[in-house]
Amino acid sequence: ATPGSRQAGAGAFAAALFASSLAFFLFAFQVHEKGVLFLSVAACLLPLGLGPDRRPSWAWAALFHILLASLFSMYPLMVKDKLQLPYAAASVLLALICESLPSPSNFRSACRLSYALGAGLHMIHAMVPPPSKYPDMWTLLITGSSCAYFLCCMEVVTSAHILGSFDSS
Repeated sequence: ATPGSRQAGAGAFAAALFASSLAFFLFAFQVHEKGVLFLSVAACLLPLGLGPDRRPSWAWAALFHILLASLFSMYPLMVKDKLQLPYAAASVLLALICESLPSPSNFRSACRLSYALGAGLHMIHAMVPPPSKYPDMWTLLITGSSCAYFLCCMEVVTSAHILGSFDSS
């Protein structure tokens, strides 16, 4: 390799796959619930692509938090299909796994804040009828907050990728 050149490897591929699957999910003409599976699978490849020597200790906690956010984004569909109980069980399981994995205190605080915000949105969706003028207001709050989360994830991973964090050493 020439001086100053970068070596792409499995980590760079996983980061590019994650960013492109997020872009496809967020900016597709019609978002389909199966589209979230692409970004979930790509997210699972991120810690693996880095390898054990370069993987931060908090990578697995971040993965499970992304999977929880992916599940959260589908909550309105779960309600429509009357799948709240399996949804709740999967959400609690993912949150418990995320909490049990090592992560820095600022990451853990951000996760706990997102749990509280998510629980608040679930309670509003379940207990407060939406205004008659805007019957999909609570669904929009859930999908809008999910979109904001995914945009932040895309920014973080894309920036890290541009800076070479996923390149082979």
